[in-house]
Amino acid sequence: MKKILNILFTLILILNFSCSNKKNQEKLKSIEKLNKVNPVPESIISYDESRQTLFERISDNEIWIYNCLYSGFTGERILIKVNKDLKVKFAYYDYWTDVLDLENPTEFKVISSKIKFDKNPFKSSGEIKINYELKINEVSYSTKELINSIVLAQRIKIREMTNENKNKYKKKYEFINSFNAYKAAYVDKKPKLLSNIGIFKRKLKSDFKTNQIILVFSTDIKGEILKESLKFRTSKKLTTGQKDRLKKLIMGSLKYSPGYINENPVRTELSIKI
Repeated sequence: MKKILNILFTLILILNFSCSNKKNQEKLKSIEKLNKVNPVPESIISYDESRQTLFERISDNEIWIYNCLYSGFTGERILIKVNKDLKVKFAYYDYWTDVLDLENPTEFKVISSKIKFDKNPFKSSGEIKINYELKINEVSYSTKELINSIVLAQRIKIREMTNENKNKYKKKYEFINSFNAYKAAYVDKKPKLLSNIGIFKRKLKSDFKTNQIILVFSTDIKGEILKESLKFRTSKKLTTGQKDRLKKLIMGSLKYSPGYINENPVRTELSIKI
């Protein structure tokens, strides 16, 4: 009897160890699955032909790569500044939509980047193939807390916009006029508000019974607001007539000096929240 009990006890220990080991293995596999990150491919199989792309020689030591994708009411805008050593000096990414979130606006920050060329753009002419990767954080505009994180890897073909081919490719490169490359944060000298914002706020509250508004617009090389670029979102719904009056108020109340890059006035895109 004692011998039988010893055998049963041994069997129970073996079974318990086996089950425990199996559970640990399953737990380990579960953890590995959670922590598994798919590696970013070093290259993309095909080139993205849907994007509008070009590069511009800012100086003998720097080029700017513009990459835009427009799709209905949304799109992406990318600016990559590259130095003569073919290293990324600065990268900017923006995802835009016609529907602005007044309650929880977000912004995008490029936290790391890398780029490869099939030939040196400082020494070569014609079409150039580029493979680049951007790691991007989407953060809350107000709290700066992380909302989302993405890796954007793309392969594109670009051509330089020179004075000789500017007219030839004018239609193709018209997107540069609305591109966010000249946003206030990235010009050498930012546009300066010359008018009294307090007067504008009082008129806004008095005429439209609201003081919450997001404005997105561009200024020309003289610092004047371009009416066709003006977009806004308010905390209350406005009629067509009220929208027209609001545009007139904005155009008549907000005056700016131009933005500058390399001491040259440039079209600049601005956004303000009141």
